[in-house]
Amino acid sequence: MTRLRVSMVAGLDPVAKGGTGGGLVEASTLYHSGLGEAVELIPLSSTARSIYPKPSLTLRSWDALQRTAALARQLPHVDCVFLYVSGAQSLLEKGAMSVMSRLAGRGVVLRFIGGGLPAQCERHPLLKRWLHAALSAAHVVVVQGTFWLDYFSRYAPARGKIVIIPNGIAIPRELPQRPVAAAPRIGFIGWIERTKGVYELFDAFCQLRQRVQSAQLVFAGGGAELEPLRSRVAALALQGSVEFLGWVSHERVYPLLRSFDVFALPSHFEGLPNAVLEAMAAELPCVVTGVGAIPDVVRDGYNGFIVEVGAVAQLRDRLADLLADPARARRMGALSRRIMQERCDIEIVWRCYADALARAAHAAGRGRP
Repeated sequence: MTRLRVSMVAGLDPVAKGGTGGGLVEASTLYHSGLGEAVELIPLSSTARSIYPKPSLTLRSWDALQRTAALARQLPHVDCVFLYVSGAQSLLEKGAMSVMSRLAGRGVVLRFIGGGLPAQCERHPLLKRWLHAALSAAHVVVVQGTFWLDYFSRYAPARGKIVIIPNGIAIPRELPQRPVAAAPRIGFIGWIERTKGVYELFDAFCQLRQRVQSAQLVFAGGGAELEPLRSRVAALALQGSVEFLGWVSHERVYPLLRSFDVFALPSHFEGLPNAVLEAMAAELPCVVTGVGAIPDVVRDGYNGFIVEVGAVAQLRDRLADLLADPARARRMGALSRRIMQERCDIEIVWRCYADALARAAHAAGRGRP
């Protein structure tokens, strides 16, 4: 049987200055999965030229127009268009692509991954209207969890189209050996941004050291708050306790995770962060905020802890609980890995996408049911 031909518009190329955000990792993992054998994927990368410094609006608009023109050239030769949508700027571009693809009689699948979209739509009513138009053009709307199912169900054009598919990650069958550490290590991997809760994590760590003086905090990643956070560490003479690794290659992520005792990501908002999923797959208990789809995979007190956004004392106490009881932390980590194997293994997830793409193509009259 002839395979569906699918234009996949997502962040697929590495960010020019070293960033490895979760959306890029998720899309790349899916692109290189068995999905590429089930359907013929035609990639169109929407990776930004850089994250810091951000390109000018003129450059970003030009890049978006170039990609939209490239998709227009692909449309006569494909059955379905698969669009990843993150924040406001991405919605403007992918919304136009979804409308264009629907008018061309192609199946349209929208995949939403950005945690900040609801707040952006509330601030900008015109953006909310554009989201309405994008959802109207879609045949299938893919979201990361129950929070997002509830959110998008508020839009009438999305109802009956929404499917939950969590991020798919490549889970190693065998994990790297845990190194013998002289001190307990708390790890963070991701964008070093205020909205990722990095200052709350740092403040909680400073308070935690009054109980566990040997504790160490490791930041891996880059972002706008990297240098200000470094300065704060230097001002408090904590260079021996707080380490900044910068961006690490994806090949180094699991060995790094295995060197941690606890993973922390106290974000202000999220979609479903890959960093948490990979930490769980590495058998780590996670201390996180209950934002976005995180509560779908982290159950408070079962395989990790959920704290309120901005609650430094709560964050400190949950980290202290895990460091004080390594056996409990290991049990939670083992449960986390099992959840990932059952729900987020890419070998399971890509099949869900194959079904969603087939559904959209059939709805557009471009494939079998």
